[in-house]
Amino acid sequence: MTGWRRVCPHPWRVVYGVFVWIGPGLTTLVGGVLLFGGSEVGSMPGAVAAMVFFAGWSVLGFRLSRVGVHVGAEGVRYCTLTRTCTKPWRDVVGFELRRYVVAQPVAEAWTIWIITSTGPPVETDIGFIRPHHPRSLRSAAEVRTALTELHAALAWSRRTT
Repeated sequence: MTGWRRVCPHPWRVVYGVFVWIGPGLTTLVGGVLLFGGSEVGSMPGAVAAMVFFAGWSVLGFRLSRVGVHVGAEGVRYCTLTRTCTKPWRDVVGFELRRYVVAQPVAEAWTIWIITSTGPPVETDIGFIRPHHPRSLRSAAEVRTALTELHAALAWSRRTT
């Protein structure tokens, strides 16, 4: 296994990828207008603020495009919007499908958890709501397939170490 491979890609990953490309494009456009437009630009602070906004937009899109669970030779990596957590295979005990606690009163929701020997379990964003709900981004079959992939990656890591 080389590099990092995403397990169960997020359904909106294409939209996030577009964010990544639109941000630098608009930042460059506004920067070009500032650079070559000079005094003809109506508001210099407004144009600078627009550049900062589009640069932030791009960073947000980049982080959103990385959100999810990834497996690699080093272990399992879980990326959220604000942080990335990598658990080495030696610390991973397994993966479980557990009830999503926040959504219990509303619906029957399930997510995949990473079970480790060195700390509390880590909840992932791979989950579903049953019966299928409009806010559920994945089906139960997709989540079960992802769980099978994670178990296979863990088995692979045990054979290679």
